[in-house]
Order: sequence, then structure tokens, then C-alpha cells
Amino acid sequence: MGLRIETLLEDLSSRLSLRLICGEEGLKRELSVPDINRPGLAMTGFFEYFPSERLQVIGKTEITYWNTLSLEVRGKRLAQIFESRPAGFVISNEQVPPPELVEMG
Repeated sequence: MGLRIETLLEDLSSRLSLRLICGEEGLKRELSVPDINRPGLAMTGFFEYFPSERLQVIGKTEITYWNTLSLEVRGKRLAQIFESRPAGFVISNEQVPPPELVEMG
């Protein structure tokens, strides 16, 4: 049995300044592993191994890279990422989530 995302959000929201931006229907998902993933390689198009069962943490490095991509490439990469049904995303260091991520989420 894993940890529900809604429980994680409830328990850690004030301590870690977490807030839900989108994807309320995903709150019932369970995290089956305690690990995280930084999806930078997936953003470049490398999907040989993409641990979708982990929370995906997007920080300044990923956002900076993401902003160098064309809108067309962003759409394709996000579609590939979402095909694997990732457990969820955490945007760290007060970064602004990409609008297309919020839209797809």
C-alpha cells in the first residue's frame, strides 16, 4: 500500500509550501515508491527509462531548459511524458510551472 498524493499534500503543504495547481482528480493516486525523479532527460526526448511511478520534481534547471524549446517540441515531449501517467509533479524553488504543463495536468 502506498501513500496517497492527497495525504502527502495535506501533511506537508504548510511545511513545504505545497499547493495544488491542477489535476485534482489525481489526488487519489498512490505513490508506490518513496523516490523522486528529475525529468530533465525526458524533456530532451530520452524515454528509454522514465520512472513515472515517482513524483517528478521540476526545478530551475528543467524550467530554464524547457523555455529554450519550441512550442511544438514542448507539446510532443509533454504528450510523451503524460502517456506514462506520471504520479505527479512538484515545481520547486518558486518556479512558475509551464502553462502547457498546467493545461495537460
